[in-house]
Amino acid sequence: MDIEARQTRRDFLVAAGTVGAGLLLTGCSGIAARPEEKKLEEGEAGVAATEGLMRQHGVLERVLLIYEEGVRRIETDDVLLPENLAGAVAIVRAFIEDFHEKREESDIFPRLEKAGKLAPLTAVLRAQHKAGRDATDNILKRLEPQPFNVPDTRRELAALMRGFARMYRPHYAREDTVVFPAFRQAMPPGEFTRLSDLLEERERETLGPGAFEKAVAQVAQIEAAMEIADLEQFTAKS
Repeated sequence: MDIEARQTRRDFLVAAGTVGAGLLLTGCSGIAARPEEKKLEEGEAGVAATEGLMRQHGVLERVLLIYEEGVRRIETDDVLLPENLAGAVAIVRAFIEDFHEKREESDIFPRLEKAGKLAPLTAVLRAQHKAGRDATDNILKRLEPQPFNVPDTRRELAALMRGFARMYRPHYAREDTVVFPAFRQAMPPGEFTRLSDLLEERERETLGPGAFEKAVAQVAQIEAAMEIADLEQFTAKS
């Protein structure tokens, strides 16, 4: 690798890393329980500890739409700026993989397993988290300027992003419809409220205040840059 190529690669990685660092330093609110949710009385149904995780799945889904637009542009030879995809990948790495998934693996799955619930499913979910992180590493490598300019590399990138989306949609759908309801049922109301407070504290410590809102704003900026921000364009045609 010559000096110019090394410098280009460093510039790209610094730019992509800045997006992720922005998430960590400026934060975005994900799992914060609302005050009214914290005041739930014993026995009253509440969603404070899991609502944040489900909203973060919404951020992930919007990133998957960005990935799909990237795939479409690669396959149709449309204009695609790697920095837009790099920004989306940085959100996945910092907000989803390094925070959201770690909370699931340390605070949600173990409590379910201790209660004797869903151990085979949580084992698959953990394995998919690992597969997702590996895919993210490989996506980032192919977004560096030199390999991105190679047609074969862009096709590999499209396949990786398509596979990532194909895995994560059933993954988080199973969490939202099976894992989180089972977790809520297994938790005593008082413990559920204490866990909500714990997750909120860990979020502030890791990402700073306002993490969810910041992540949504960053996703929206990328959507606007890729011209997929207008929701009306996704309306089904009869």
